[in-house]
This record gives sequence, structure tokens and C-alpha cells, in this order.
Amino acid sequence: QWMSRVLQAIDSIHQVGVYCLALCPANTLPKSHSGMIHVQETRRRLLEGNLHPCSVLMCPHSCVLNLPKPREHHPEREVGPGAILAGTIIQGMRLAEAKGADM
Repeated sequence: QWMSRVLQAIDSIHQVGVYCLALCPANTLPKSHSGMIHVQETRRRLLEGNLHPCSVLMCPHSCVLNLPKPREHHPEREVGPGAILAGTIIQGMRLAEAKGADM
């Protein structure tokens, strides 16, 4: 619950979406020579799975800008997912591509 409040505060103050909120134990983030948190090294460790956070909250819905709309049920069209997949392959279309803000 507190993670949701943190996300709301970040959104209201900075107007940015958060893709992942990770809570790490004290003094485990990599530091630079000046004692500041080394952002690039932290990002690299997180993406490689070497950061070892205590809790993680993933919220891609706030960052991925082109999520598809929810499906609508059309009983008059009884076309299954297999037929749709075959149709897009025959047409040479790309099914989906995710776009979002750079990290």
C-alpha cells in the first residue's frame, strides 16, 4: 500500500510514470567515488538481476504508452485467435510492439 502512495507522489510532483519500484536494503546500492548513488551501475545490476531488492512493484501500465484497448466481445463474429493469427501472418503484419519512455 505504501508503494502505491510513493507512485502517486512521484506522478503528482514530477509528472513521470514509474515502470518499476524496487526497495533495496540499506547501503546496498553502488556508490560513485564522490559517495553519490551510481545510477548507471544500479540500472545495470537491476536489469541483470544482481540488485537483490527486498520488494518490487512493477507498473508498466503507467509507462507503456501504446497499450491496446480492452477487447470487445462480438458474438456475430465467431473468428478465433488462430484465424486472426493466421491472417496476420499471411498479410505479413506485425502483431504488436511496445513503446515507452526511455529509462
